[in-house]
Amino acid sequence: MYPTETHRLDKLLGPSGSFGGWIILLTGLVAIFASWTALFLILIGAFAAFTTTLTTVDFRNRRVRYATALFGLIRVGRWIPVEGTMTIRVRLSGRNQTVYSRSNRPLSLIERDFSVVLKESGGREICPLQRFKTREAAEEAAVKLSGRLQIRDTTHD
Repeated sequence: MYPTETHRLDKLLGPSGSFGGWIILLTGLVAIFASWTALFLILIGAFAAFTTTLTTVDFRNRRVRYATALFGLIRVGRWIPVEGTMTIRVRLSGRNQTVYSRSNRPLSLIERDFSVVLKESGGREICPLQRFKTREAAEEAAVKLSGRLQIRDTTHD
């Protein structure tokens, strides 16, 4: 049987929030020699830089957990039992990030990818399981996951 798999999905605050967290973290590390209150900067920076969303799939117990890893370590989320009526599907997903330059001009970064998602029998999406750059890779992973979890794959319907 297969063990558990964990898949990182996104940074909680996006790429610009993560970069900002690194800057705050480094500023706090430098300022800690001057004042102990810089410990708050270190905590805020570590939270922004390292907090991610992830999905853990437990094949042995047939369950899935969509969680947030606070500081990259503490996983917060509940386990969802996988039922035989659930399905796996591939869908186009994307994220838009708007960043402003020093001259206050917006720069929109659009990221398109494909998500393998778990759905209820009624069609409502439960949680994303994995992300891929190409549809072919996502469909291949959906077939593997559906076989391992013993549920139906609807990507080829």
